Amino acid sequence: MSDFPSCPKCEQRAVYPHLEDDGDENFICATCGHVSYPSWEMREQARDALRSIRGGAEVFKRHWEKKLADERAKVARLAEGHW
Repeated sequence: MSDFPSCPKCEQRAVYPHLEDDGDENFICATCGHVSYPSWEMREQARDALRSIRGGAEVFKRHWEKKLADERAKVARLAEGHW
């Protein structure tokens, strides 16, 4: 994955531009859902990184959803004493 900007809330490199139904562009963290209003440089970094992904925002969001589900499953297994 390309170099996405870090979320100011969870610090994951998962901030991407999301076009709302009304045409507004928001910058959302795929990990925690935090909506931020980053600097111009960070907005351009997020746009450039997203352009490098075939499938765009939907593919990026699905990637993070899968990654989070895998991590939650791993934590649940560890909590039960399974490696």
